[in-house]
Amino acid sequence: MDMQLQNQTYEKPTPAGADIIGFGMASKQAARDIMGSAADNLRGSYMETMADLSAIEEDISALEVEMSDLTSRLVQNPHDRAAQRSLMESRQMYAGLQEDRQYFQQHADSLQKEYDARSQVTAKAGLTLDSYIKAA
Repeated sequence: MDMQLQNQTYEKPTPAGADIIGFGMASKQAARDIMGSAADNLRGSYMETMADLSAIEEDISALEVEMSDLTSRLVQNPHDRAAQRSLMESRQMYAGLQEDRQYFQQHADSLQKEYDARSQVTAKAGLTLDSYIKAA
């Protein structure tokens, strides 16, 4: 019987503080993983929004050139109905693109604010968990 006891391995008991530290570290990592995933999603949405905004800016620039050309045509021939119609359509598209640009810019700004806020929360959560871990 004594021989069997000598061959068995036992885990050394750990103080309660070590368990808390281990749990705190795991919780801290889990919080970072969750917040990191949310931050990655926000970052991805922000990048997509900025790409859309860039495309809108390119369309606006192209329309500005087109409207300038149409205006020049109308200066040379004020009775050019096709140029008048095209200029009117271009102005309507331009106004719509300006609204789109404003919407996407506001959306990008709100995504950036949310990302910044989540970053602050993540940092504060990490500091709070650190203080609990150190206290244990």
